[in-house]
Amino acid sequence: MTTALTELPLLESQMIAADHRSPWLTASGIALVVTLIMAPLAFGAVQPWAWASLCVLSGGALVLWAIGCAATRCIRLVVSPMYAVLLLALLLVAGQLVFGRTADPIGTRESLIKLVAYSTIFFLAGQLSTDLPPRAWGRLGLTIITYVFATAVFAIVQFFSNPHLIYWAVKPRWGGYVFGPYVNHNHYAGLLEVLLPLAIGAVLALPERHALNLAGAFAVLIGLASVLLCGSRGGSIAVIAELAIFLAILLTRASSESGRATILGALTLAALATALFVWLDPGSVLNRWEHTASAPEVAAETRFTMAADSMRMLRSSLISGVGAGAYEVAYPRYQSWVTDSVVDHAHNDYAELLAETGLAGGLLLLAFLCMFFCQALYKLRRRLVDAEGWMRTAAAIACCGLFIHSFTDFNLHIPANAAWFSAAAGLVAAVPVFGTDSHSAGAMHSA
Repeated sequence: MTTALTELPLLESQMIAADHRSPWLTASGIALVVTLIMAPLAFGAVQPWAWASLCVLSGGALVLWAIGCAATRCIRLVVSPMYAVLLLALLLVAGQLVFGRTADPIGTRESLIKLVAYSTIFFLAGQLSTDLPPRAWGRLGLTIITYVFATAVFAIVQFFSNPHLIYWAVKPRWGGYVFGPYVNHNHYAGLLEVLLPLAIGAVLALPERHALNLAGAFAVLIGLASVLLCGSRGGSIAVIAELAIFLAILLTRASSESGRATILGALTLAALATALFVWLDPGSVLNRWEHTASAPEVAAETRFTMAADSMRMLRSSLISGVGAGAYEVAYPRYQSWVTDSVVDHAHNDYAELLAETGLAGGLLLLAFLCMFFCQALYKLRRRLVDAEGWMRTAAAIACCGLFIHSFTDFNLHIPANAAWFSAAAGLVAAVPVFGTDSHSAGAMHSA
């Protein structure tokens, strides 16, 4: 496995090493961040106008990046094998559409468009984060901390003032369990599963006794409490797993008094978040947990059934599946339980991916996961001494949270959450597996 940073000079005499100082590249980064921030606010970007806007804005950010490369007369590329997996995935879905290997051509076309947008975000996150100055990493961290705090406060206030309307005005057409800007509380939890680790990474990157240490910790506290309060069991488990990973990392680095103080602070923060949740909970959320604990097989029965039905769908179209985005159309033929509701997702992203893309998609997923964890483990072996190191490690942990939650839900089919996941994964993909982190103009580092 290799990751290389390659510079292709258009005019060697005018090659610029710090190409991110270009205003066009800065504009591209700002456009990408704004796109990611706005997507969850538009009801998770699930409606056609919202995910179409997400696609257009991500495409615009890519155009700005290309103009920036042309303006600096230097094309700087971070090359990762994970890009090859995404390209093969795009070809697979395009092949389903072109050769009619789908039960729902419209759904497959929509999936292809979205996949192009997610791949664009993944690519840009890797490219734009390369050689990013420390101050820019700090501003990104501060932006995420502020966003976590604002989103969590809004979600909590809305929960207590009017839990059935989004923005106190919009009533979901088909009902739902509203929390924050999402119709489904599980998807709010999915968003925070990505944002909270990034916010924690930003806080850990701050110098000791920095003015923003307490403010950042307080924002994380409110975010953690909001996840518990939203009542998503899968989301809560995923966030707890993320915190456990952070704690394990801190334990391996607790060689100094400051390291032990950081661990104590992290445990105190988790305890305070739990206490805040217990104080805020009107009783309904704890009742859900008690029901799950007393009858876990009942709580998971429907999801297990849909996963089993998805495996029957896989067996019927073993190689290429029933078609990306065709699950809702194809499922009734394999449905083994009675419901008046339309089943549009399997509530298990892995089972749904296998059903829609067959063994071909499963192999691509396996390859992606192997490459991802190789990159993530490499980063964990390095010293976490700066904002970039902490933010990239936090991005890997954020992805792990969604990997866990994907066993019981379909967050990766929610455009806003998929976009944030793509950005976090892009930060992980940009980390070299071999070689050094310093690159000179005209050099290629690879293994």
